[in-house]
Amino acid sequence: MTVAYAIFIDFDGVLCDSVKEAYLLSRYAYYGTDVHSPLDNLYEIFRQYRYLITNSWQYYFLLKSCEIADSVSIEKTFDMLISGGQNVQSSNFNNKFLRKRAELINAEFDFWNQLESPTSFLTKIRDRFLEENYAILSTKTKTAIIAKLKYWQVSFDEDLIFGKEDIVGFTKGEFINNYMLKKNVKKAILIDDSYENIVSCNNKNIMTLLTDWGYVNPKKNGHSEKSILDILLKESVK
Repeated sequence: MTVAYAIFIDFDGVLCDSVKEAYLLSRYAYYGTDVHSPLDNLYEIFRQYRYLITNSWQYYFLLKSCEIADSVSIEKTFDMLISGGQNVQSSNFNNKFLRKRAELINAEFDFWNQLESPTSFLTKIRDRFLEENYAILSTKTKTAIIAKLKYWQVSFDEDLIFGKEDIVGFTKGEFINNYMLKKNVKKAILIDDSYENIVSCNNKNIMTLLTDWGYVNPKKNGHSEKSILDILLKESVK
């Protein structure tokens, strides 16, 4: 069956404000700080530069940059550190980060859920999710996404949730291209707060919508919630 179009929506930043969870887990994996400890002054800097992150192992280099750089050169320091790719330290950090997240989900589910909150965009679009052309495409694990949506009582087809494990080795653009070929989708839309994910879509049949909320690079001009909702409404009646 040919599907007219499919809408892929990023999760962290676009549908879910997850900075607090990411910070507490990062601080735990980097410094060994108890995840139940209160937020400190570093949190606001971490939030400010969250847009630099595309994968959880990169939080290691963000905290490293905050540690060794002054406030105006954090991005430059991060780019320099990350240019060498993942190393032993960031890999060990990531293992601690992911293990602790899994531990919280299994043993302290209510506490873990309180660390994240739905964005206003999610509250406005959630009633459309049962339409078969909506999918979530995220670098967060599918298990974590499903748990979060269930906690918020958001109905979503789990077969159309694609997490970190589904896109290993692919950019989001490549994943969407493959999906379109496999499902015979003629047109797709990607809603994302990462400029890098947007530019990975080089297919003229993929409309890309960079948000102006979430973890978007402040140097890039994104679409407002209203603008994106208007575009989605327009596309749905074509």
